[in-house]
Amino acid sequence: YGINFPTYVEFGDVDNDAGGFCMDDLYALPYSSSSINVTIGDEGGAGKTSNYTALFNSTVTNTYGSITNYTWHSSKDGYLNYSSDFGVNVTQLTLGNHTISLKVKDSHGIWSPWYNFTHYVRHTPKVVSMAISDSNVDQSDRVFFNGTGSDSDGTITIYDWSSSIDGFLGNQSSINLTTLSPGNHTISFMVGDNTSLWSVSVTDWIYVNDQPVATIDSVSPTLVYTNGTLTASKPEVDSNTIHMWHLDEGSGSSTSDDGSYDWSGSLYNSPSWVTGKSGYALEFDGDNDYVRSTSDTSSHNGEVTIEAWIYFEDYFS
Repeated sequence: YGINFPTYVEFGDVDNDAGGFCMDDLYALPYSSSSINVTIGDEGGAGKTSNYTALFNSTVTNTYGSITNYTWHSSKDGYLNYSSDFGVNVTQLTLGNHTISLKVKDSHGIWSPWYNFTHYVRHTPKVVSMAISDSNVDQSDRVFFNGTGSDSDGTITIYDWSSSIDGFLGNQSSINLTTLSPGNHTISFMVGDNTSLWSVSVTDWIYVNDQPVATIDSVSPTLVYTNGTLTASKPEVDSNTIHMWHLDEGSGSSTSDDGSYDWSGSLYNSPSWVTGKSGYALEFDGDNDYVRSTSDTSSHNGEVTIEAWIYFEDYFS
């Protein structure tokens, strides 16, 4: 570094002669200037989060003597530290590009030159707004997601929408979907800038109600006709039939149940036996006449389908 031998000279009374000082010998110690290597813990990620700590480390070699002083300096924040290695939270550093300088002094009082490198402190982008079109929807409904972000020292270049149930949803500021799975979703939204820094995620929720699933267990009869003269037969009892009242007795005050539970029905207030679509039927005059079937036991738990052939003599007005 431009320092020529000798750089440091000692004079001494080597023989230690009595009666006064005499210079018998002259010797010189050459000073070997320091070779310094400076590294940083994670230069590319500086400023990524508010709790990020930048690590500054130095390696110094010195042939004669020992290092007694380290001086670290920032072009933006001034003097930083006086030890060989240290860490500093990025919230304590000014945003922007820092020229970080280090020089050291040895036990002979000799200072090294300044050694410089660049350290970047970037501003983390942030989410400005996040909106979901509805918080309660049915399965297959279209849902709209809109979000914005800002970055004081860069530009927003990418977005990230994700669901706690469905995972990644999209990477645009505005997306719309009809494929959300049923359930209560926690939706997370983040923005990223042109230096690959990401904001802290912002969350909201949406509940997707599942669609009911219907199945046809049986169809009876399986063959029907329209606008014909065929006299239809009454439905047959099958394994899915709980009760079946044919109402074919033609007389009397009761009607039998052809289903597996045999719940006979009693006629009240004199409904009339008449000719029906197939066989006999009961006619109700609308004056509180009805049929009731009762039992002490339950025949079914859950949903049932009730079917009947009904003929209206007069349409409702």
